[in-house]
Amino acid sequence: MHFISPKGDTLALANEKNIRYVAIANDTFYYDQGYVRLLSADDGVKLVKKQVWIISDTRQVGAYNSTSNSASISSYTSYNEGGRLYDLVVNEDIILKKVDQFYFGDVNNHFVLATKKNLLLLFPKEQQRIELFLKENKISFSNQDDLEKIVHFLKPG
Repeated sequence: MHFISPKGDTLALANEKNIRYVAIANDTFYYDQGYVRLLSADDGVKLVKKQVWIISDTRQVGAYNSTSNSASISSYTSYNEGGRLYDLVVNEDIILKKVDQFYFGDVNNHFVLATKKNLLLLFPKEQQRIELFLKENKISFSNQDDLEKIVHFLKPG
């Protein structure tokens, strides 16, 4: 978490594990092995989102600096010459993609990746109710609207 000081310097929070949450305007962020942004909460059940970068494709650089994602280009990470091992830098382009990961959280701000298995582990007393709800409702664990339905369903009372 970075912020701008009154002097215009960019600063970072120290000891992030000691901070319960950071509220900026209408957004609330929790720290659990990285920052997650609160999307929805009902009496201790939270839905949060984390944006991460994943490698979606790698393309090896071949002759004349042309890229290819075909397997026909051979690449080597080292070679041996006269008993001496040399490390080589693999020449490839990496294509990154930003994706949203959703997590469920409990009253203690412990967050787990939004999957059926993790949901049942996080709320073991509600297992039968959750199983019935998931059976009656088609839920995608990668869809924010569907996950918010689960959060509202788990609201006590």
